Amino acid sequence: MPDVFELSSNGVWVLVNQNTILPRLLTKPASRTRHTRESKLEAFFERLGEDVQKSGHKSIKVSTLLEHFSVRKRSSKNIQTIKEQMGSRGFYTQPEYSNELKFGSNLRIYNYPVTQKGELFGNERELEEYVAKNELYKKLGINRVERQHSPRGTKDKLDFKGFCEGQEIAVLELKNRGGGKSAVEQVFRYAGFLR
Repeated sequence: MPDVFELSSNGVWVLVNQNTILPRLLTKPASRTRHTRESKLEAFFERLGEDVQKSGHKSIKVSTLLEHFSVRKRSSKNIQTIKEQMGSRGFYTQPEYSNELKFGSNLRIYNYPVTQKGELFGNERELEEYVAKNELYKKLGINRVERQHSPRGTKDKLDFKGFCEGQEIAVLELKNRGGGKSAVEQVFRYAGFLR
């Protein structure tokens, strides 16, 4: 029988005693522990909790969230299950997870319920009514407002043309849902009309 060598723990190859090699070769190596779907999900929630605790929230794509739940196809039952699992552990998504979200959409996960302003009002008109009725513009240093002002020579309408102390004019443009860069550009354009 040929000589058999084994790599020792200190990195040196050593000759193995022929009498001990055969029993070791016949012994079945310990199998790796298979992770169940539940254990993988628990590990995900543990990491999620650590991330949210550390930075206040965790950003995740819809597709990644579905992978963690081993969901291949979205259905109302799967959505309900995901919401229940998240809620029972004290996690909430913004925007709220639904079938309307694309697979590439980003979610932010928090450990407290989050409501976006756009979810408080049915449309921008309701938001405008609320601001006017409660005179919230005064908190911005605007004394009075003119609603739905249309600057001369344009078809545009400002939500509010505001009048501040010292005859300063302010543009107050409301967005019921996220407006982004175009909303900022819109305000600058409107301000230019009033000069």
